[in-house]
Amino acid sequence: MASRDELEQQREEDLKRLLQAEAALLLLLRRRSKKALRRRVDAAIRADELYRSVRQSVIEGRRVAAAAARYRTIQNLRLVGVSVEVSERAVLQALAKRDELAASRAGHGVTSRWLTGQLVDPDTAPRARPKPFDLEFELGRTAASEAVDAFIEARNEVLARLPDRVAEQLLKRWQSMGDDRVCATCEQLDGEEVPVREEFPMGDAPIHPGCRCTFTVISISEATAA
Repeated sequence: MASRDELEQQREEDLKRLLQAEAALLLLLRRRSKKALRRRVDAAIRADELYRSVRQSVIEGRRVAAAAARYRTIQNLRLVGVSVEVSERAVLQALAKRDELAASRAGHGVTSRWLTGQLVDPDTAPRARPKPFDLEFELGRTAASEAVDAFIEARNEVLARLPDRVAEQLLKRWQSMGDDRVCATCEQLDGEEVPVREEFPMGDAPIHPGCRCTFTVISISEATAA
């Protein structure tokens, strides 16, 4: 039977080993906490960079699309004998607030999906992962979608600046590409006409991803003659 001194010594050794194990565990937890914190900080920095990048690309894309839409609409109006002076600067200023809102919405949307793992960088994604989960694919899709919206908004902004007496004599006519790639909905809308300051029942073209439709401005007299 162990003596009291031996039992005391055994307890001290057990306590020492327990303290050593506890110290090792605390050290491991500290290291893991530092790594976890570092990952969170890195993710926050990356998220901020991603948000700024999305905002910038959306704003730039929308402005380019708006400038192109202004030019195209003015050229279209000249073909029907209407001359209108609307500067590129005026159109861009008119859309500026919508540009900021669209950029912020897109930035928050892409960033939140990336933070929650719904979007991943291509170099870290499994090969079998489908494209919608690819961050670069999503960035391109978002920028293109916002540019299309800006194109429509800019065209309507130019048309909204027409004098009332001129606008009353004009229509918008839906125009599809007229080939076998046109969907059934757009094929049915082809040739439909609405007053120049109104939207088509399903919205102005394009109305879905990959839609190649547009609208042209025509005079009421041209529509009647046709």
